Amino acid sequence: MSSALGAIAERHRVRADLYAAIGRLLRHPLGPDDLAVLRAVLARHPGEEEGADGIRPLRLLRALVAAPDLAAARREYRARLVPDSVDLACEGSYSAVPDAAYQAVGLNASADKVRELEVLAALNQRAAEAALRGDTPEAQRLDALECRYLSAHARACLDTLAGQLRKEDGFYGKVGLVLETLLEDESLPSP
Repeated sequence: MSSALGAIAERHRVRADLYAAIGRLLRHPLGPDDLAVLRAVLARHPGEEEGADGIRPLRLLRALVAAPDLAAARREYRARLVPDSVDLACEGSYSAVPDAAYQAVGLNASADKVRELEVLAALNQRAAEAALRGDTPEAQRLDALECRYLSAHARACLDTLAGQLRKEDGFYGKVGLVLETLLEDESLPSP
């Protein structure tokens, strides 16, 4: 495998893990098992060199899961995400792109913002796998689909979600910052 394909695969693996981690944190209250999984996932990305892809959201997520107050995080989850003070529903899309993204990863369409994170994680994971197999056209196709999906639909939903989470301090306010930073990094040109 060429070093270019290796870099593409790593970029997509980092993004897949970040989207999946944020989705996991929003799907249910934080528990000790979640922390163990998140720490194991973060350990797969040891690169801390400045300019490495995804380094800003990785650093933020590492700091967040280093030593959180689990009881406070669970209380915050119940107070903010259970009674719907954070809206997890996306607006409907008039574009065919979301349907294509869902179909590409084998998930059913949903108006759930956490599902948007899961779709982005799956698209990135599949692009990483294609790059590792040396299937450059497939990696490029999935990367382009992810970019279209973000611009046609998911970016607006997730920007809103990040903003709603950031309205308050606490664990989930920091999750919003991680998401916001990841979305900012998505706007940067690919290496």
